[in-house]
Formats: sequence, structure tokens, C-alpha cells
Amino acid sequence: MDLVIATAAQGVLWGLYALGVYLTYRVLDIADLTVEGSFPLGAAVAASMLVAGSHSHDGNFCGMHGRLRLGRHYDFSARNSRFLRCSRVF
Repeated sequence: MDLVIATAAQGVLWGLYALGVYLTYRVLDIADLTVEGSFPLGAAVAASMLVAGSHSHDGNFCGMHGRLRLGRHYDFSARNSRFLRCSRVF
């Protein structure tokens, strides 16, 4: 039963990941792959803080903060660039 719950939880997370990529690419018409970079960045920040000995809540908060800062930086650069617009294939 534990395997089913863990699998369902991971499926929900991957579903949110796919939804974020779909929304930015198809709906907003911007080739934004921040989702692909922010998940590993947040995990790396949280893991490095846990290895350094900080509390798990601090690690999760700093990982989330790192992901938010990455998204904000990309949002600023996307607004000022004309090369990030997608051309619709279909």
C-alpha cells in the first residue's frame, strides 16, 4: 500500500510539472523551461542545506526561495528578449 501512495504522489508532482510546461509553451507562446531548471535547483539547495546540518524546514524554505528567484530572473530576461517567442507548429 505504501508503494501505491508514493507512486500516486509522484504522479501528481509530475502532472504539475507537465502542466507548467504546457501552459508556458502552448498558452503563453513562450519557450519557458524554467520548470525543468527550477525543480533540480530547489532540490540541490535543500539537499546541500540538509547535508550542512540545517533543519529540514529551513532547507525546504531556501530551496523554494531559490526556485522562485530563478523564475523571477527568467521572467525578467524573457520580457526583454525577442528570441524566446515560439512559432506554432500545429
